[in-house]
Amino acid sequence: MLGALAVSALWLAASAYLFVWPPDDRVSRADAIVVLGEGPHGERLRKAKELLRRHVAPEVIASVPEAKRGWVRLRAFCAQGRATCFRARPFTTRGEAQQVARMARRRNWRSLIVVTSRYHVVRARLLYGRCFDGTLMVVGARSSHRPIEVIKRTMHEWGGLLNALTLERDC
Repeated sequence: MLGALAVSALWLAASAYLFVWPPDDRVSRADAIVVLGEGPHGERLRKAKELLRRHVAPEVIASVPEAKRGWVRLRAFCAQGRATCFRARPFTTRGEAQQVARMARRRNWRSLIVVTSRYHVVRARLLYGRCFDGTLMVVGARSSHRPIEVIKRTMHEWGGLLNALTLERDC
């Protein structure tokens, strides 16, 4: 019983550190800001716009989601000429990292700021770090802390992280 309690406490602590309060990278000047597949709440795009207003990078690259709900905000942003938008194939974090890395090589980028949701920072840093050779800064935008959403995201991210650490270990 005590062992199960210790394992549960360790799992909760690891989950909180990895997916609820992960460390952000310190942001400095970069060649581009990359916004990962935005969902319906728009927190990633808001964070990217904040960074753009701070003039930390001259352009935004946005991964367009499959779902139309998230596309409305990004379509408007792209239509204003404020972002280069793309749809990763496959539409996964790994697919996004592969496509952004190709774009970075073509454009000679040496540094990127990747904007995602807080719960996704650790896995995004791992996958982009495998594909991009330059300076990588990953920052997380605040997302909902409704208990059911936190539980769903945590379970999803554990699965994605374990997959990235064991099965899909390359770029």
